[in-house]
Amino acid sequence: MTLLNRFVAGALLVYASASGAQERPIPDTAKRGVIRHLNGMAVSIDGVSAQLSPAASIRGPQNFIVVPSALPAEGAVARFTLDDSGQVLRVWLLTPEEIARPIKSRAGGR
Repeated sequence: MTLLNRFVAGALLVYASASGAQERPIPDTAKRGVIRHLNGMAVSIDGVSAQLSPAASIRGPQNFIVVPSALPAEGAVARFTLDDSGQVLRVWLLTPEEIARPIKSRAGGR
């Protein structure tokens, strides 16, 4: 293996480990709950009906955009924020590691 190949392989390993360890920017103020899709822009969070904001975005565990109808039927543990009118604005479906992590602020529940 040439010196250049070793350098490239090492750089790729560093990049891969750094990108895998990157945390998602979920605000400390985001609340936590189990979200389910009801219909259209309607969801329930911990059994309470809520509307998604027209500007809402839902991010899956891999941080890709998820459409509301693709939410698991059994629900998913998520962190979420509301807009000024009380509609759900941002949703992050949590990974098992994020679920296990303690919440930094008093943001749990609705």
